[in-house]
Amino acid sequence: MELVVEMDSSLNMAHSCERLAERATNLGRFDEAMKLYDDAIMHMENARKELEEEDFQLDLIDLQLSTLRANRSHIARFQVSTKPSTDLKTNASISHYQDDPVTLSPTPSLESDSKIRVMKLPKSEIQTKEELEICVTELRCMVDKLSSKLETTQKELSEERARRLAAEAELLLTRLCDVRSRSTGSIDTESTKLVCATHESADLVLRKDDQSSETETSVRDSTESWFDAPSSFCDQPVT
Repeated sequence: MELVVEMDSSLNMAHSCERLAERATNLGRFDEAMKLYDDAIMHMENARKELEEEDFQLDLIDLQLSTLRANRSHIARFQVSTKPSTDLKTNASISHYQDDPVTLSPTPSLESDSKIRVMKLPKSEIQTKEELEICVTELRCMVDKLSSKLETTQKELSEERARRLAAEAELLLTRLCDVRSRSTGSIDTESTKLVCATHESADLVLRKDDQSSETETSVRDSTESWFDAPSSFCDQPVT
C-alpha cells in the first residue's frame, strides 16, 4: 500500500508527465507535449504545496518548475514560428476573389513529414544562456539559504551548550555549598559539646573547693571553741 501511494504522489506524476512531454517533443507532437508540460507543472505545484515552508526540497522543486516552464515556452515559440500561414492567405484570397473559383493545394502538415516528426531543434544560445543564468541564480539562492540555516543552527547549538554548562556549574556550586554547610554544622556541634563539658568540670571543681573551705571553717571554729573553753573554766571561782 505504501508503494502505491509513493508511485501516485504528485512529484512522481510530474516527473512522468515531463518524460512523456520530452518523448512527444522528439516525435514532433508539440500540442501533446505542451499539454503534458502543463500537467507536469500542475503536479509539481501540487507537490510544492504538500511540503512545509522550511523544507529544503522547496528550492529543488522551484528549480524544476522553472525548467518545465522554460521548456514549455520554448515549444510554444517554436510552434508559433513553424505554424503554416496558409489559412490566413486563403481567407484573404477568398475575400478578394469571391466570384472566381479557387483551387487550394494541400500543404504538408508537421505530422505527415517524417523528418519533422523525428527532428528536435536545439536550443538557441540566448535561451541556453538565459536558462543557465536562471539555474546559477537559483543555486546561489539555495547556497545562501543553506549557509544561513547552518549559521543559525551552529549559533543555537553554541547557546544551548553555554546554557548547559551554566546549569551544571550552578548545580556543582549548590552541592559544594551544601557540603560546606554540613561540615560547618558538625564542627559547631562538637565545639559546643566541648565548651559544655569544660563548664561542667569547672563547676564541679568550684563545688569541691566550696565544700573543702566549709569543712576547714567548721573545724577551725570547733578548735577555737575548744581552746577557749579552759580559760573560761579557769575563770570560774572555786567554792
